[in-house]
Amino acid sequence: DNGASWSFVGYALEQYWSTLFTMPNDDGLYLIGTSGDNSKEPAVIAIQRSADLGQTWNRTVILSAQSGYSTGPTPALLANGRVWRAFEYNRGAWGSGYDALLVSAPIGSDLLDASNWVQTKGLPFSAVASNIPADWSVPGFVKDFGWLEGNAVLGPDGAVYNVLRVNSHPVANKAAVLRVPDFNQPPVFDRFLDYFPGGASKFSVRRDPTTGWWVTLSNNITDESIHQAPGCLNVPYNASAVRGDTLLSCSGLNLLSCTPGQVDCRGDSRNLLTLAVAKDFYTWSAVAVLLQDDTGFPAWASYLFTGFHYVDWQFDGDNSEDIIMAVRTAYRGANCYHNSNRITFKAIPNWRSLT
Repeated sequence: DNGASWSFVGYALEQYWSTLFTMPNDDGLYLIGTSGDNSKEPAVIAIQRSADLGQTWNRTVILSAQSGYSTGPTPALLANGRVWRAFEYNRGAWGSGYDALLVSAPIGSDLLDASNWVQTKGLPFSAVASNIPADWSVPGFVKDFGWLEGNAVLGPDGAVYNVLRVNSHPVANKAAVLRVPDFNQPPVFDRFLDYFPGGASKFSVRRDPTTGWWVTLSNNITDESIHQAPGCLNVPYNASAVRGDTLLSCSGLNLLSCTPGQVDCRGDSRNLLTLAVAKDFYTWSAVAVLLQDDTGFPAWASYLFTGFHYVDWQFDGDNSEDIIMAVRTAYRGANCYHNSNRITFKAIPNWRSLT
């Protein structure tokens, strides 16, 4: 009924940070991700198939020879005769210790046969960190750079690229672009994007088949969404409350570089969801605000308790004129912006009219 009502279908075990996708001339539904949260236990790359639209799933097929993988629910790309998916291999600290890589298999092959999948060699973040622009550093703030949650994207030259979220504290709205010369060759650093709306949080990039534009729904960081960035917000209640267990467990918050009674706003906010477009792949513009906080919270409280993030979305309708999206949502009752208290489904009719 176009998303008006939802019902439980079934469980898919051993799937985490996973992506649903379909294949040409195949009536099955596929799910690819990792076997678990790699920060808690070593995770492998895993794929499953359902022949009944998700009610039941076959046994998990492991696609990696070793464990230690992370990812986000980013797109499976069908391009150049193959299906592609980006992952990260964790060699050290979150983000900064990740190697960016892709796995792929021929379209038309048995995707449950691990031998059909090829994994590129990983590109460590440390190998490209020297390319980070000097103006990404802010005096007095600890640099915390790294990449994660890459997107397999078809580029303007017909090659496959990996567009990655960049943890760029103390600045925001950055991303990294890697080019993949071939399915059996490691990705090559292309550039850092100095402005990618919402690049500090997870995003999914897809190419509009009608216009050829690249599109994302992301958490653009603006003065309106975060008050000031970088900087510290004065919180009008006692420091012990700000530093309580609930907020300290809220991933992304960093209170240590602020004085007691303040919250460090360094590009973590997710209370503004925007539609962003690039017509040439590299030059991005935030063209419309899709969701924003209407609770009446002051800036510091909105930053702490409201989030419209980790959006999974698809083009929909004739000529891909609409967008449908599922949103991890922290709103009116979440214990912090990072931890959702609901999942919301929304549609954007005639999305190109917003550009």
